[in-house]
Amino acid sequence: MDQRIEGRLVTPMRGRFESLGQHRVADPFYEKINPDRLTTYQRYLDALFMVIDVDNYTRWASRQNYDRDKLSKQDRLMKRLFREDASSRGLSPDYLHTMINQYFFADPELRKRYKGSWAETVVYRRRTKSFFLNGISVRSKLDDGGKSEGQN
Repeated sequence: MDQRIEGRLVTPMRGRFESLGQHRVADPFYEKINPDRLTTYQRYLDALFMVIDVDNYTRWASRQNYDRDKLSKQDRLMKRLFREDASSRGLSPDYLHTMINQYFFADPELRKRYKGSWAETVVYRRRTKSFFLNGISVRSKLDDGGKSEGQN
């Protein structure tokens, strides 16, 4: 059962730690996310991973040469999907946009281990998983002009 402790969303840890009563605390950016929806967020991310050029976005995020036209087209596609499709499924476009960008900014080798559970990984980010930025930092980068062409 999820609860709030000092105003922050906490969820009992699954698996072997559950019996110890330990809890996971959500990244402050995601504190309003419904933990029961994480599987839906993950499915949506999985579908995005199959239709976008992750390598091109990774090059953009690491300030390497990237295909600007392709990125712009895929940005428009993602924005439309987030706004129309994801919203109609009860998912937050802002959360999805931030989650996928956290993936682009993450260490390319380490993130592969968590690709299938990325939504849960970013929401319940542990300080030891410092191979990717927290949600607030990514949102700040995007909002402060660290955007690709076409991203808003």
